[in-house]
Amino acid sequence: MLALLVLPILHTPQVQAGGDELPPPDLQMVTSENMIRRGNSLVMDLVLAQAGTTALSVANLDGREIWTGAASFAAGQNRVKFRVGDLPSGTYFLKVTTGSGSDTQTFAIR
Repeated sequence: MLALLVLPILHTPQVQAGGDELPPPDLQMVTSENMIRRGNSLVMDLVLAQAGTTALSVANLDGREIWTGAASFAAGQNRVKFRVGDLPSGTYFLKVTTGSGSDTQTFAIR
């Protein structure tokens, strides 16, 4: 079972420099490696230009979505913690989608 926890972090809002187009979300690994032991958690920083609801999904190497969810995030930096639970060993894709675009990171469970 995969669980999402949004951890409190100092929010650093980004200022939009003219124009109507917002930059896409930026998803960055916080964990020192992208290899996670079963039962542990994956921690990532999510930087958003604008507050709002964000769609999240995890897919396996075959592209099959094994988890989807949505959460509200503040503008700026947000720390996101995923408990990977009993996911089998393998490589996965974490995708974050907002109205301005999407970003995907790869992680592996051993």
